Amino acid sequence: MDQLASRKPEHIFILIGSNDIKISDKKEFMAKYAQLIAGIKEKLPNSKINILSITPVSVDALNKEPSYKRIPEYNLSLQELARTENVNYIDLMPIFKNNAIPYASDGIRFKTDFYPLFLNHVRKTSIDVFSQKTDRI
Repeated sequence: MDQLASRKPEHIFILIGSNDIKISDKKEFMAKYAQLIAGIKEKLPNSKINILSITPVSVDALNKEPSYKRIPEYNLSLQELARTENVNYIDLMPIFKNNAIPYASDGIRFKTDFYPLFLNHVRKTSIDVFSQKTDRI
């Protein structure tokens, strides 16, 4: 946290991956996420915090690890957490609905072709959200 605070970023994007839902239940996961956000707000009160949805996994990965079926449930909780904490939530699902996503062999991570789609979506979504918030002030 101190290293992040020393950089004084204007925007912070948090993407905690699907591996984390394998090692903790939703209540613990959300509590840790809330602690992380509280710590960021304390050290960087002027930074704009963005929670990114957990990315889906391939069908093969889903069949190998049943806990991945809970990704949509966790994403709903992340949306609620974002509302509660008054931070931005960026839904990554449109990337997957609108594109053939190149998964790596594990079905969890992505091939390099994914990342330009990811960055463009995050950039566009965060610009749209921040301009809306500015318009409301």
